[in-house]
Amino acid sequence: MDNPTVFRYRDPQGKYEAVILKGTWVKSQGLEFQQDVGRISSIVNEAYSVGEDGIWTGAVTRAKDADVLAKMQEEKLMVLLKSSNDDSGGFNGSSSSGRRIASDCVGCIQVDSELGDGRLGLGMFAVDSRERGSGLGKLLMRASETFAVTKGSVALRLELLSPRDHEHTFKARLDRWYTSMGFATDRDDKFSWFEKEFPELVEKLAVPCKVHFYEKILRSS
Repeated sequence: MDNPTVFRYRDPQGKYEAVILKGTWVKSQGLEFQQDVGRISSIVNEAYSVGEDGIWTGAVTRAKDADVLAKMQEEKLMVLLKSSNDDSGGFNGSSSSGRRIASDCVGCIQVDSELGDGRLGLGMFAVDSRERGSGLGKLLMRASETFAVTKGSVALRLELLSPRDHEHTFKARLDRWYTSMGFATDRDDKFSWFEKEFPELVEKLAVPCKVHFYEKILRSS
């Protein structure tokens, strides 16, 4: 079949690849594909449950299967997979013979090119807990940057929610990591943005929080 990806980025060692699947291909899949989507949702929710420990009053679902599926259909979700050597990336029209995301997915990141001002928004950034510390987060960021350049974007943007009145160990670690990856923030609190985008989550916060935007300017070719 035709290549079902609109974007594909392989790591230099050939062990992993980041792909954005064609929305038409995703829509053509049957009910069994929901298991694939569930795998992505579970990776995101597990990652956020660890990274946001103590921030919420109870369990919070950060990624619902329906939302993940919608992002894939809109071609706004990049998934990180164990590498395949064939041109189709191991995907075809048959879920029984094609490679299943449920078994090969090790991470994902949302790539939304509709922020305006040439900025590519990032979100839903997560790596399988069994793979953390292996450099896959950096690989996803490199893939996102490459994708941004193909879209003509001039910058990447992401957001970080953290407690306002005390340091959160994991969030502080993310702050340092984003900085090491070339992102910068002006420390201006954008919590009003969070209230507008995620009103259903605001009432579930256990502590007062702040939101900082991080941006990375992309070098022009």
